[in-house]
Amino acid sequence: MQRDGYTPTLVTYNSILNVYGKMGMPWSRVTAIFYSMKTNGVVPDLYIYNTLITCCRQGSLYEEAVNVFDRIKSAGFVPDRVTYNALLDVFAKVRRPKEALQVLKDMESNGFSPNVITYDSLISAHVRGGLLKEVSRLKVQMVEKGPDGFTKISSRII
Repeated sequence: MQRDGYTPTLVTYNSILNVYGKMGMPWSRVTAIFYSMKTNGVVPDLYIYNTLITCCRQGSLYEEAVNVFDRIKSAGFVPDRVTYNALLDVFAKVRRPKEALQVLKDMESNGFSPNVITYDSLISAHVRGGLLKEVSRLKVQMVEKGPDGFTKISSRII
């Protein structure tokens, strides 16, 4: 791309990272793109960091996802609902229900209400972790906050 005289933009890098994540590319390849971006003077934004966390899901890269989350804050960004949901999705995949609940608390304390995606990841983390009583509690909590969320993912609980 650069050999042909094109300068990659933030959107270009985000697209590449997104595809790498979906392909399950090794984390070393993902981070190589990230560092290449920075070397080329493209400053990462919250979308880039969110994409990095999403990339961690494919490879079940729990520690890497937590490191990216910490990097978001140290770079001066405020995690958004997408950030929290992406992190919760990683925690669900690696069976970390207790950590997922802590992320939920952090998310809510920063002013973000859980949505269907949030509950889907939380329930998945607890099902995979074998904590079925907690799944029932989460189901009740979700129903109290709105039936739409319950309707959309109730089939996963039943």
